[in-house]
Amino acid sequence: MGYFDQELLDKLIPMAKNLKIISPDKSFQGNKNTDALERIKKAGAQVRLHPMLHARIFCYPQRRVVIIGSGDIQTNCFGGTRFDAGVWSNNPKLITDAVTFFDKVWNDNKSLDFIF
Repeated sequence: MGYFDQELLDKLIPMAKNLKIISPDKSFQGNKNTDALERIKKAGAQVRLHPMLHARIFCYPQRRVVIIGSGDIQTNCFGGTRFDAGVWSNNPKLITDAVTFFDKVWNDNKSLDFIF
C-alpha cells in the first residue's frame, strides 16, 4: 500500500503475478507512479486504487513479515534523499491484523481496479 514508482520495479516484476498493490487514486499520483503501476500490472500484478489511501504497509505473509511505516516504494524513500521510518515485525498477530486491514481496503467499495 502506498505510492509506487520506479525504484524497486525491476526486482518486483519477476514476482508480479504474486503481488497485490493498493495505491492512492490517480488524482494524487505523478507520472512516475502511473507508469510504474502500468508496468507492474502488465507483468501480472493485481493493482487497485483507493481515493482515501494514506496507509503504508508492506506485507509478505508467506515469509511471516510485515513493515508498517511512513515510506513508500518510491525512489526518494530509498537511497537517503528522504528520511522515512518503519517498524519491521514477524509478530503473527500484527501480520494477521495488517493482512486483514489490507483486505478490508482492497474490498472496500471505493477501491477500484487500476485501468490504464
